[in-house]
Amino acid sequence: MSKQINDFIRQTYQYFYIDGLPELASGSMYLVTGILLAVMTRVESGTLAAGLVGLALIPIILGGIYLQNRLLRHLKERITYLRSGYVSYRRERKDSRRWIVIVVALLLPFVLTLLPEQWQDLPLVIGGILGSVHIYMGYRLSIKRFYIEGAFAVFLGIVAAIFLNNEVLGAAIIFLGAGIVLMAAGGLTLRHYLQTHPLPDEVTG
Repeated sequence: MSKQINDFIRQTYQYFYIDGLPELASGSMYLVTGILLAVMTRVESGTLAAGLVGLALIPIILGGIYLQNRLLRHLKERITYLRSGYVSYRRERKDSRRWIVIVVALLLPFVLTLLPEQWQDLPLVIGGILGSVHIYMGYRLSIKRFYIEGAFAVFLGIVAAIFLNNEVLGAAIIFLGAGIVLMAAGGLTLRHYLQTHPLPDEVTG
């Protein structure tokens, strides 16, 4: 009985990712974070400008998360719920990947300040964190494409740690690369969803 309940809960939360929209949303935040980190590489460390860029990361990411949630809700109302129905989720069960972006992005400038001698290890840590989240979600929800997304993030972290001496650039490449993969996966998933779930009037017409 408990297995049936767990399977039902898993299928319910799988439905949240059926259209690829959460991956498109998360991928966009990864790209924004990567672009901001790339900008940091163009600013001399230890200067006022570098501090301002680091502080700007916080409101930009938080504002982006807020706008992203509103846009995601709007798109699901216009695309998904019309085709395959509405499911109400508990508020605490959000897309945890977006919160990982917040935590990593907000802590990164401070970690870079406190641990200057260990910067070379940060790409490996960031890739490991992002990869672990995706792989865990793939296991928890039985969604195979999440494994690929997670493995790619880990791969980027290893490559950046080995071949790049600039830790901020390495972090930027991880977020940009993972963001591109998420956008591609989300786009393909959305395309498949639209093909297999036409609007009711499209079917009758």
